[in-house]
Amino acid sequence: MALKTLIQIRRGLESELGVLAAGELGYCTDTGKLYIGTGGVNKLLVASQSTGDMLKSIYDTNNNGKVDYAQTADSVAWSGIAGKPDVFPPTGHTHDDRYPVLTNGAVYGLFPSTSSTMLGNEYNILLNAHKRKEITITQTGIAKIDTNSLFDGRVTPTYSTLGIPAGTPTVITIEGLPEAHTQTGGVIGWTCRYWYPSKYKVEVYDTYNAAGWRVLKDQSMVDAPAKELMIPLYPNFQGQFTKIRITIYDSSVGTADASGNRRFGLSEIFFCHPEAATVFQYLDYMPSGPISWNQLKGV
Repeated sequence: MALKTLIQIRRGLESELGVLAAGELGYCTDTGKLYIGTGGVNKLLVASQSTGDMLKSIYDTNNNGKVDYAQTADSVAWSGIAGKPDVFPPTGHTHDDRYPVLTNGAVYGLFPSTSSTMLGNEYNILLNAHKRKEITITQTGIAKIDTNSLFDGRVTPTYSTLGIPAGTPTVITIEGLPEAHTQTGGVIGWTCRYWYPSKYKVEVYDTYNAAGWRVLKDQSMVDAPAKELMIPLYPNFQGQFTKIRITIYDSSVGTADASGNRRFGLSEIFFCHPEAATVFQYLDYMPSGPISWNQLKGV
């Protein structure tokens, strides 16, 4: 018959446990904690889970410094996730700032009608504008470019020899455009290779209902270099635009002149207006009246 011997360790309320001798065990009857003495400090060995204490020996059994349950959660299978949705509806949003607006199945405002596409100029009413008597092109400011090269249908850029000083912007004004309303399309803009404008304003003169000058894009205060600028006229800018005024204040990407002012350049200015021109109307434009032999040869 086995000998039954009761062996008990020190026990009592935790507040009355006192300092345990080295190797002595002490059980707290009120908190369920088990301590071992070191001769000077009582060290906790086991705590009841109801107390909220977490022991490494219980919660980190592989001694890798991470709670075992958290380690399991890192590699939980998709099938083991509770409460996951069956469908994932997207948040409502648009991309109107990047893509053209579709209306009645057509794309209004963006046409492949600049020389940079090598397919265009079909409806560019500024093509050969420097050769046409009804068009007037003026330029003011210190930093000037060869405006004739802006309308010859090529993407070869022209650059100013001087930079744009503060307070003296370069202003290019084009007048004498056909008085045709932009009800269903149209786009105004420019292309360039280097030293393109970074602070600028684009305006049009609207004769419809005597609206006068209207701002299409005002980038005069915030630096935003625009190598290729395309401003769709539909649906926000409808009217009869007989003048275009482009004011260039700065070119942050341009090379500085001797005075430290930035030079600028442009390859072309275009106004694609499918309601004001027939296809290729201005592609090989010849002035009316007598022409010279060189004009006939295109030189």
